Amino acid sequence: MGREVLALAGKDMRLLLRDKGGAFVTFIVPFAYCVFFGVILATQIGRTQEMRIVVVDEDQTPRSAEFADRLARAEAFAVTHAARADAIDAVRRGNSVAYVVLTKGFGERLSQARLHDRPRIEVGVDPARKVEAAMIEGMLTKYAIESRAESLVVGNTDREIRERPLRDWKPIEFVLAKVVGGQESPKSGFHVSFPLGIIWGVLGCCSSFGSSLVIERTRGTLSRLRMAPIGRTSILAGKALACFISTFSLAVALFVVAWLFFGVVPNAIGHLAISLVLVAVAFVGIMMFISILGKTERSVSGLGWGVLLAMAMLGGGMVPRMFMPAWMQSLSNISPVKWAILSMEGAVWRDFSTSEMLLPWGVLLGVGIVFFAIGAKGFSWQTEGS
Repeated sequence: MGREVLALAGKDMRLLLRDKGGAFVTFIVPFAYCVFFGVILATQIGRTQEMRIVVVDEDQTPRSAEFADRLARAEAFAVTHAARADAIDAVRRGNSVAYVVLTKGFGERLSQARLHDRPRIEVGVDPARKVEAAMIEGMLTKYAIESRAESLVVGNTDREIRERPLRDWKPIEFVLAKVVGGQESPKSGFHVSFPLGIIWGVLGCCSSFGSSLVIERTRGTLSRLRMAPIGRTSILAGKALACFISTFSLAVALFVVAWLFFGVVPNAIGHLAISLVLVAVAFVGIMMFISILGKTERSVSGLGWGVLLAMAMLGGGMVPRMFMPAWMQSLSNISPVKWAILSMEGAVWRDFSTSEMLLPWGVLLGVGIVFFAIGAKGFSWQTEGS
């Protein structure tokens, strides 16, 4: 009996390993989860998370340049330099956490040995990252104290200390700037959560329709359809249209619920409509691509969800991109999920202009066309073994 049990177990193990989708879900997906969340947690445990900021030096003095260099060397920041307009644009697009402007006179005030003549810094923070705003102010204060310590002479400040105690003293003056079209932040968490929820609904539709193509092929449905006066293009177009209608309808229905019951009122309804259309187009293309990842329903389902989960992990569908290390945020550009979320946020609360919406729209449209073309070209119309 023992041999029979071992033989049956060995048979089932071989079947599992032969099924690429099943093996992928069983072994590779858990490994990917472990690595992904390990990388995320590594940025949270034992050290300060690196935050992307853009520094604008309008003072252009040696002292302001020295302060900017101090920020660039800090482990807490990943610093780039740009003009004011480009810095604001980077924050509005979600590419940077904040911008920091060293205003005119910054270097002179930083060098003065007067406690209460403070240098001024303008800070604009991504509205979705309020928690990090306090962290950035704290770090800037720390570096300002370090820079001013070289200039402050106690003998010259005794009178100031008597008139205004040190407990009230701050080494730097912050000017907080509005970043998103006069709206400082999303009005509620639902403005952020509903685009994420819609993405998961879209991924579900994408996987279901990709698997259904394989089911129809393996059960001979496609062969029977081809005997009718219907071309291959029409068959694929019908499947694509059904996926598009389902995906778009789901997204619209969720936004209607968000509007009526949770107060999520889009800033630009026209922009949102275009975004939802292009999100549906992009994932119709991905659906077609998923359908060629295997020969069986199980294989396509396993490998398809593996691809979709990778897109979700990188694109901010599972963990907000603000918590990712800088290199992973850059890598997220390859994920359609990032551009889908950004296009919806741009219409709902980020208040993107039409020109700013063109990039996510263009990416989504390109993804839909390219992936659908690859899937349509590689799709097999024959049942397995025929």
